[in-house]
Amino acid sequence: MSKPPVFRSVSARATGHKLDLDLALALGRALVRLSPVLLLASCGGGSIESTVPTVNTITILGTPSYGQNTQVVVTGTALDQGISVQSSACNRNATLLTTAPTASDARTAYFQIPCAEVAVGTVTAGVFRDSSGLSLGTTTYNVATPVTSIAVVGTPLYGQSLQLVVNGTFLDDGVRVQSAGCQSLTRAPITDRTRATFQCAVATVGSFTANALVGASTTPSASTTFSVPTPQVTMTVGNGSNSLGSFVITLDPARAPITVNNFLNYVNTRWYEGVVFHRNSPGFVLQGGGFNSGLNPASAVPAVKTPNANIVLEDNAGLLNLQWTVAMARTNAPDTANSQFFINLVNNPFLDRSTTARGYAVFGNVTAGTGVITTLTAAPCVAYPALVGSGECLPFPNLVITSATQTR
Repeated sequence: MSKPPVFRSVSARATGHKLDLDLALALGRALVRLSPVLLLASCGGGSIESTVPTVNTITILGTPSYGQNTQVVVTGTALDQGISVQSSACNRNATLLTTAPTASDARTAYFQIPCAEVAVGTVTAGVFRDSSGLSLGTTTYNVATPVTSIAVVGTPLYGQSLQLVVNGTFLDDGVRVQSAGCQSLTRAPITDRTRATFQCAVATVGSFTANALVGASTTPSASTTFSVPTPQVTMTVGNGSNSLGSFVITLDPARAPITVNNFLNYVNTRWYEGVVFHRNSPGFVLQGGGFNSGLNPASAVPAVKTPNANIVLEDNAGLLNLQWTVAMARTNAPDTANSQFFINLVNNPFLDRSTTARGYAVFGNVTAGTGVITTLTAAPCVAYPALVGSGECLPFPNLVITSATQTR
C-alpha cells in the first residue's frame, strides 16, 4: 500500500533545507578566502600577484664610454608592471629590450640607453615606477672620456693663429677646448672621429694651459701648456744689390696693443717688403714705412703706398721716446698713424706726451742690431726738399726693407 503523498512532500522540504545550508557554508568559506583579493581590488591594486615592482640589483654592463650607448640590467620582482631607467649622463630615458637574447621579464629587465653619453666621470642611473615616478633604486658608474691627449701644433706667436689638436675616440660631438691664451676659438669640421682640430688667435703674452673638456664636465680630460713670448720682428735692409744687415725690434703688446697689432699686421702680410727708409735726420730719427723703392731726388715725390686705416694714438702707455725705441709717425692730428714708423737715434723727450701736447706712440725698441741702424744712418744721403726738411736727407740709393718677419 503506497504512502500518502503528504509524507513525500515533507521529506522533500527537509532535504531542501539541508542543501540550502551546505551552499551557504560553502559560499561563506569562499568569501573568506577571496576577501583579501576583493579588498586589494577595491583599492585599485588588482590581485595579490600584481604588487609594486621591487628592485634588487642595478648592473651596468661593460665599460661605459663617451659617445657610446650603455646597457643596464635590473633584477627584482614584478618588473613587468612598469618601470623606467634614467641616467644623468644621457638626455633621454632608456629603452626596455624585449627581444632575444636580452628579452626582459618580471624578474630581469634589460635597458639600453638610446643615446651617446653626454657627460664623463661619475654619473647616476636610477630605476623609477612609471605611474608615479617613485624611485626604486639608483647606482653610480663611470663614463670614460674619449680624449687621450691635447697638443699645440707649431710655435705660438703673438698675434697669429694657434692650432690645437685633440686626440681620442668619438670626438665628433661634445668635445671643446678652453684656454686663456686664445681668442676666437673655432673647431674645424671633423673628418676623423679620433682627431679634432681647434684654431684660435693668440692675443696675449705669457704661459697658458689649454684644456680639452667633454660634454657638460668642467674637469679637463686632458691638458697641455704653452708659452707665448714677447713678439719680435727681424727687419733686413739693403741698398741696391747690397745687404746692409738686419736688426730686431722687440714689441710691447701689453702697453701698446693697438699699435703693436697694427704693426704686426703690416709685417705678417709682407706689406713692408720693398718699402724704404725715406728720412734720415742725423741726431734725431730714421723714418720709413711709407714709400716704395724708387725714390729719386730728381723726380717728384710719388704717392705713398696705400696703407690700412689710421689707428688710435697710444701715447699715454708710459713708453718714452728714448734712444733705439721705435714709434709711429703721424701728422699733427693725434689719430693719424698708419704704416710709417721711426727709430729714435737719441733720447727725444719732446716727442713724449705732455700736459699741453699729444705725443708719439712708442711700441717697441731695437734690441739687436743697433750697429746696423748706425750703418743705415751713415749710408749715402741727398737733399730732397720736396720730401724732407732742412738738415735732413733722402738715403740714395734707397734703403729698402727687403724682409720684415715676425721671428718670435
